Amino acid sequence: MKGAYRDPVEHSRTTQPHAGESFIDTLWLPGLFLIVLGVIGMAGIVASWPTTIASCY
Repeated sequence: MKGAYRDPVEHSRTTQPHAGESFIDTLWLPGLFLIVLGVIGMAGIVASWPTTIASCY
């Protein structure tokens, strides 16, 4: 839908001004990927934390 010749959102029927914007403008995708990568990284750090503490003793 990137090359759509008209806006597919019915602005008179929706209460959200940006409804459907993610289908037209996909520039948010790299940011979403980095957020997911950060969450996975933080989960990995939290999961490995007890093993590093146990190896210190």
